[in-house]
Amino acid sequence: MKKTLLLFLSLLACNVLIAGSIGKQLAQQKAVAFIGKNAPVKLVAVDKENQPSYYVFNVQSESKGFVIVSGEDSADGILGYAEHGVYDPQDAPPALQYMLDCYAQQVAMVREGLADRYQVETAYDEIAPLITTSWDQLPPYNKHNPINPTTGEAFKYAGCVATAMAQIVKYWASPVQVQDIPSYTYYLSDDGNSYSTSTSSGYPTFTVEALPATTFDFGIMEDTYSSKAEGESIDEVARLVAYCGRSIEMKYVNSGGAGSTSAQAFAKYFGYNPNAFRVFREDYTAAEWDQLVYQELQSGRPVLYSGRAVSSYGESGHAFVCDGYKDGLFHLNWGWSGRYNGYFKLSECNPHGTGSGGSNSKDGYSVTQHAEVGIQPDAMEPQPDKIWMRTSDIYPTSTEVLRASSDENFEISIYSAVYSASSQTHTFDFGIGIYDGNDLISTNIWRSDRTYTTNYGMYGTYTFSWGEKITKGTYILRNISRESGTTEWTPNLYSDTKYLVLTVDRNTLTITKPGECLSVENVEIEGLKKEGKTITLRSQITNNGLATSNKIYLYVDDKLTSGAGVNTDPGTTDEVLLHFVAPAAGTHSLAIYQVDKSGSNVGEALWTGSIDIAESPDPNLSASNCKIKNLNSTNRTITGNSFTMSIAIKNEDTQDFEDELTFRLFKLTDVENGIGTKDAEQTVLCYIPAGATQTLSVSFDDLLVNEKYWINTYYYKPSESAFIRIYKTKSYYIIGDETDIDTVSTATRDEDNSPCYNLNGQRINSPGKGIYIRNGKKYIVR
Repeated sequence: MKKTLLLFLSLLACNVLIAGSIGKQLAQQKAVAFIGKNAPVKLVAVDKENQPSYYVFNVQSESKGFVIVSGEDSADGILGYAEHGVYDPQDAPPALQYMLDCYAQQVAMVREGLADRYQVETAYDEIAPLITTSWDQLPPYNKHNPINPTTGEAFKYAGCVATAMAQIVKYWASPVQVQDIPSYTYYLSDDGNSYSTSTSSGYPTFTVEALPATTFDFGIMEDTYSSKAEGESIDEVARLVAYCGRSIEMKYVNSGGAGSTSAQAFAKYFGYNPNAFRVFREDYTAAEWDQLVYQELQSGRPVLYSGRAVSSYGESGHAFVCDGYKDGLFHLNWGWSGRYNGYFKLSECNPHGTGSGGSNSKDGYSVTQHAEVGIQPDAMEPQPDKIWMRTSDIYPTSTEVLRASSDENFEISIYSAVYSASSQTHTFDFGIGIYDGNDLISTNIWRSDRTYTTNYGMYGTYTFSWGEKITKGTYILRNISRESGTTEWTPNLYSDTKYLVLTVDRNTLTITKPGECLSVENVEIEGLKKEGKTITLRSQITNNGLATSNKIYLYVDDKLTSGAGVNTDPGTTDEVLLHFVAPAAGTHSLAIYQVDKSGSNVGEALWTGSIDIAESPDPNLSASNCKIKNLNSTNRTITGNSFTMSIAIKNEDTQDFEDELTFRLFKLTDVENGIGTKDAEQTVLCYIPAGATQTLSVSFDDLLVNEKYWINTYYYKPSESAFIRIYKTKSYYIIGDETDIDTVSTATRDEDNSPCYNLNGQRINSPGKGIYIRNGKKYIVR
C-alpha cells in the first residue's frame, strides 16, 4: 500500500473534500492504485446506481481483501480497506455498513448544499506495527499467576496491563536481568470476586508472594501460542507476564486483574528510562495528541495506552499497545490473542468486540485516555520529565466581591488544592494566574521553592488583590506553576476544567465555577427498535468550554446504560455515537448528561428524548444444510485460517421474519470437559418471508492454528429475553494453509517415536490432543 494517504473512515473528523462525482472506471483505477500490487479488483457493491456515494471492490488475489472508494473525486478517495477477507453486501458487519450509510448521508447533504465542503488533511507516513506478538491474559499466559484461594489454581486472568507490558518488554528484548519484586497485600473477598485496599472492607488479607531477581531468554519466546501450549518457551513468556503484573502490584480477582499502567514500573524493575512518564489526552488538542503518539512510534517506541469504557455496570478500564500507523489510523494490539487487532481512531478506540478481561460496552475505550510515553531501555537517550502541577480542586470562598471604586483592587479569596504531576521530584513555585482569553495578564504567587514528589502538594485558602482600573470584562482564573528558578508559568494539569470565571461589572466582581460546556444537537436514533437489539444514538456535540476531552453518559429510564469520551477541541462540533441494547417493548426515556471525572452529572441533561420499542413475536426458525469451506470432514480439520460457513434458515412461522441472527465463534479451552469460550460474534440482519428459506453465510478470519473452533447460530426470543440456539457445528481444528506439508492423517498417541513438532515449529516430546508435524506430514492426535 502507499505510504502517505488521505483517508476518510469516519464522519467524526469532517475532513472530506467534495469535488464532484466519479464513475465506476475512475473508482476502479483508484482502488488498483491504492493496492499497488497490480492485482485485479471486482466491483461488488454501491449504495445506489445513480451517482453512488461509494464503491466497494474485492481484491482478486490470493490474500484477498477489499477497498472502499469514495464516489466523490476527493484526493485519493479511499474510505477504508481490509487486507484480508472479502466484502459481501449481504453479510456486511453492521458497524461497517452503518459507517458507509453515514458517509452516504453526508455526501447527499453536500450535494444538496446542506453541508460545507472540507479539505482533506494530510496523514503521516505509514509505520508498520512494531509488535509481532499476539499474547493474551488467559491460559497458558497465566500459569505463573498467584494461586486463587477460592479455586486452588492460578488466577484465570493475567491482567491487561501485564499482557501489554510483557509485549513491550519482548519487543525491546531487554533487559536480560530483572530486579527482585517484593511481596504486597490487598484484601480479597471470600468468593474471590472483588478486592479492596482498605482494612475496613472486612475481606481477608491476601498476600502476593515476592519474586526473586531473574533473567529472561527472549530468544525462545514465540509470537503466539495455543491455549494448550507447554514447554520452556511458553513458560518463559508466562514468567515475564507474571513479573510485569507484580511490578504494578496487580490485584488479581476471578474476573480479571486490576492495575494501573506505570512507566515507573518499567524503570524500577526492568531498568528502563527513568524519565518515561504518563500523558493525558485531555491536556492536548486532537491534532497534538495524534502527533505525540505518532512521534513515539516514529522513534520506535510502542505506546502503552489506556482508556475506559462505560456500560450499565459503570466504567471499566483496559490497557493495550499502540504500535503502528496507517492512513490516518493507529494500529492497536488489544492483548486478546490477536483478535480485533487493527487500525482505529484514537478518539474512539472501539474494537467492536471484546476479549479476555474486556468490557461488555459497545462504545469503546474513549473515556479518560492516557498513555505512557518514553518507554525504552535505559541506555537510550532519555525523555525529559514534564515539570508541572495539577489542580485537584478550586472554588471561591465568596461568589461576589465588592469594591468602592475602579481605582481599587478586588480582594479575592480562593480555596485550591494542587499537587505535583511530574514523574520525578521537583521544586516548584505556584500560584494564581488570570487570563484574558489565552493571554496571562496577572500572576499571583502563592508559594515559592516547595519541593514535591509525584502526587504530593498542598491545599488551603489564598487571598490576593486584583482588578484595579478594570471596569468591564470576563476573565479566567487558573492555578499556575513553574519550576523554581525559571520564569515561564504553565497552567496546571486539569486547569482546563477546574478553573473560575471572573466577571467584572464596574465595582462588582462575580466569581463562578463553570458548569456543563457541551451542547447536543441533531440526535438521530438508529437501529432495529426491538427488544435485545443494539440501538445507536448519533449526535452532533459542540464543545463550548476549554477542555479538549470531556465525557457523557447515556441514561435509559434513568439508569446508566453507556457513555463515551467527547474528544473534540474547544469551539468545534463533532459527531459522537452512543450504543445501548433495546429494553422490553414500550416507551423508554433517554437522557444524555455531561459528567465530571468522578462520573457525577454536571448540570441538567444535555438532551432528552424517548424511544418506542415495538412488540415482537417469538420467531420460529429452523436451520439445515450447513456447509463449511475447506473442510476435511474425515479428520475434522479446516484448511486455512478462516472458518467460513453457509447455512439455510427456514422461517417456520406464519409471519415474516425481519430481525437479526447471531453467529458466535467458540474456541475450545477446556479439553477434558469439552468447554469453550466465545471468541468472536457477528450479527446478520435478514428478511425471511413466512414459510421461506434463506441461505446465509458468515466467516471468522485470522484464527489460530492448532486450535479447535465451532460456530453456534442463535435468534433472539423476546418472551424469554434470551438467545435461542438453533444450530451448532461440530468442532474443527484450524490447520493453516498447506504448503510443503502433506495431507493430514489421524494417529494415536506414541505410535511413532520420530521427532514431533507443533505447528509453531517447536519440538514436542509427549504430544497430547492436537495437530502435529512428523516426517513432513500433519497428523491429529485424538
